Amino acid sequence: MTVLVSLRAFAAEPSKVVLLEAVGSPVDVDSLRTSLEDWLRSMRLELHLVGVLPPPADESSFARVRVVWTDETCVVEVFAQDGVLRRRKSLPRGGPPLLVSESAALIAQAAVQELSVEERRKSEPPPVVVETPVVEAPPPAPLPPFGLSLAAYFQGRGYDSRAPFVPGGGAEVAATFGDGPWHPKVSLLVAYQGPIGRDGMLVRMHVQLQTLSLRLLPSVSRRLGPFEVDLGIGGGLDALIATTSSSEVPADALTPESLHAAPLFTAALGVRFRVTPSSAIFLRAVVDLDPARRRFVSRVADQREYLLVPWIARPAVHLGFSFDLLSRTVASP
Repeated sequence: MTVLVSLRAFAAEPSKVVLLEAVGSPVDVDSLRTSLEDWLRSMRLELHLVGVLPPPADESSFARVRVVWTDETCVVEVFAQDGVLRRRKSLPRGGPPLLVSESAALIAQAAVQELSVEERRKSEPPPVVVETPVVEAPPPAPLPPFGLSLAAYFQGRGYDSRAPFVPGGGAEVAATFGDGPWHPKVSLLVAYQGPIGRDGMLVRMHVQLQTLSLRLLPSVSRRLGPFEVDLGIGGGLDALIATTSSSEVPADALTPESLHAAPLFTAALGVRFRVTPSSAIFLRAVVDLDPARRRFVSRVADQREYLLVPWIARPAVHLGFSFDLLSRTVASP
């Protein structure tokens, strides 16, 4: 199906406007528009969607872009202000639609950036020759955009075959850098997993295990309108608190309450939705990988009984709410 999108706004100056004619499905057009708007925003250019590109003499604009999807290709054309074709690229549509749209947006952005560099060189005043050169210290580089947020979440975690879902909760502090469509992020997570209890069969003995988790999770985020997709790989420690009790075995014969430190590798994939400009709800899938096969064993004479046998890969899901302590702001040029 062919869709022509027409949206005009005349508030921006013509020299700051990039006209876009996009012919394709609504999904392809919307994905291209979102990506290209993000790229052009950093160049202080505004994107206007039109049904058909007007002749250069009818309307002044900084640049003009035409993207046409067919069954087999996606053709990207970029024209200068005077209507001269500056770049033409044909992309095959064999890959995922989102990848094709992102590639088309990147090609258009690169061509518009070349036009911007040429325009800036034309507008630069001629050098002034002075007899005594004055050396000035360069201005300090602007600080990158920075954000800080705090979150609380409910956690459901799988432990072993007899405890596939153990409830718990946690808190998260996250620092975000950059203000582009892609930006790095570092999160510190602290969580508590509810007690898991097991009774021995060889002797009346009860073992209870609680877990405190600490994770450092570097990640990368991609903004898609009000949504953000996070992909992170990191690691940390689980502090396992084991308590043993029995009505048959003397207390001094039992292992006292002990604390075990279990290093883990962690991978996470999450989706965040902005409820307000400064708050969001999120859903995150997590997998912890324990390189050591930890087992809690009861020994009676020469017989052993496995009470707790944790999975090597332990899945978890986080459902939570976050709010910004420090919002990201674009550094001044």
